[in-house]
Amino acid sequence: MGRINKKINPTLPNLNEVEWGTFTIQEIFNVVDGFYNKKPPMTNGNLPFLGATENNNGITGFTDIEIVKQWSKTGSSIDNTINNKTFGPNWLAVTNNGSVGNVYFMETTYTSSHDVTSLSLKNKTINKALGLFLSCILREAGKPFSYGRKWRPKRMRTTQIVLPLDKDKKPNWDYMEQYIVNIMQNIEVPELEPLKSSDTDLHSVHWKEFPIKTISEIIQSGHDWESYNRVTGSQPFIGSSALNNGITDYVDSSNREKYVGKNVIGVNRNGSVGYAFYHPYTAYFSGDTRFIKIADFSNNINVNLFITTMIMQQKDKYAYGYKMGTKRLSSQKIMLPVTNENIPDWQFMEDYIKSISNSKLI
Repeated sequence: MGRINKKINPTLPNLNEVEWGTFTIQEIFNVVDGFYNKKPPMTNGNLPFLGATENNNGITGFTDIEIVKQWSKTGSSIDNTINNKTFGPNWLAVTNNGSVGNVYFMETTYTSSHDVTSLSLKNKTINKALGLFLSCILREAGKPFSYGRKWRPKRMRTTQIVLPLDKDKKPNWDYMEQYIVNIMQNIEVPELEPLKSSDTDLHSVHWKEFPIKTISEIIQSGHDWESYNRVTGSQPFIGSSALNNGITDYVDSSNREKYVGKNVIGVNRNGSVGYAFYHPYTAYFSGDTRFIKIADFSNNINVNLFITTMIMQQKDKYAYGYKMGTKRLSSQKIMLPVTNENIPDWQFMEDYIKSISNSKLI
């Protein structure tokens, strides 16, 4: 996603200080149904295909526009239309089946299955900040729905959402955008440094198992904090989610420092068990999470991203009935590259992530 460049407004009212109004989704958005019943061939092209998943911003593969132009709804015939098959850019995609109620802001053009409904604002383009605000609103609206009670497009159109109002009792788009800008600008995320020349082939190094406790200086539990007792603020609240880097809310936790961490890896104990995210900013951790501070390298974003990935490799062994508590997390072994002295090769980890940054992110 592109950067948010708008400046902070220090006088912006809190969410509980503005007036809110109720609208149906179809009053606010153009609602467009997804197209495919059968997924077209994935060719590693540049056109994202979105499906009913909670991962990877909804993207389940990449195809090409020329394939989309010909692929029919079921793949059993040729359909040379295109207008009803692609969506965006700058739209919201909502899963209406499977992992129901996930919402993604898509800055690029994409195509999707019929399990995804796409939304664009009437008479206004959605930018990144506004898209993040509306995504949170829509996710809340989708919570009553599930696999057994699908949020199909007909229901979605008449679902009610609440939005901040301006003086004319219309949605206050400027406020919504500025609210996210204020939050994002208060979160300091270090830039990835450019890669120095190095061999970063994963097959060129030796690997060894390490219990997480042997590379950590802190492994700590979060603490439950009911939503009705939270005070809205600018500090990320980390829940047991597989989305949004684990952030499920923004709170004022100035009186709860015991369960706050910075430059740590958060790991889900419950819910989406085993998902892990690096948090270089100050965050509050819920009781369904644990957080780890890597000894001597806690402020090295590249090393932490590497270790986060290795922790995630273990998530499939855990489930709702087999939670990743503090004791299990401490003794959980992960594979790490090692030096000739058989100690973790921190430099290799850093260089490897930098190499990915250079090839994929820049």
